[in-house]
Amino acid sequence: MKEFSNENVKIKEITIDDQELYHFYQRQPEVSLVEKFKPWFESLNQMIVRERGHNFWVLSVQSGEVLGTVEIFSVLRRKFQSAFLAFHILEKGKEQAEEIISLLLDCCFEDLKLFKVKVMVVENESHFVPPLLSLGFKKIYNEEAAFFDIVTPAPRSADIYALLSPHVKGID
Repeated sequence: MKEFSNENVKIKEITIDDQELYHFYQRQPEVSLVEKFKPWFESLNQMIVRERGHNFWVLSVQSGEVLGTVEIFSVLRRKFQSAFLAFHILEKGKEQAEEIISLLLDCCFEDLKLFKVKVMVVENESHFVPPLLSLGFKKIYNEEAAFFDIVTPAPRSADIYALLSPHVKGID
């Protein structure tokens, strides 16, 4: 599952050898404090063992430039076979959000064999809603006070969207 790509975008699993990419990403002006607080390389061994999920770089195929990061987390196995997705896309990658999400879905449904994926969209991430809807995601509920942001510790609400794998049609 190391990487997935199309003609424009590549998602590549983050490894211990990616310190240069990480430091480049951290220096981008729009990277939030939330990203800077993430202990990427302190807990990388756990990520590699997949105890906490899968983390990927999003790269431009043409330039090799970092467009952001994406994450598959809270992976449930056995009967559930589901996970949450998270996107941390830089401004220069937002036009390709649908392609990025589509590649991540390939990883989820083809490689990880998940039945269902969910995405939590908070108020300031509404630009992700049109690509999610065009890929077939449905809003399933709103979670009030879903989490506390590191930067602004006030509780916020989020809309939860879900998509079933095309391989499990008819399952609710």
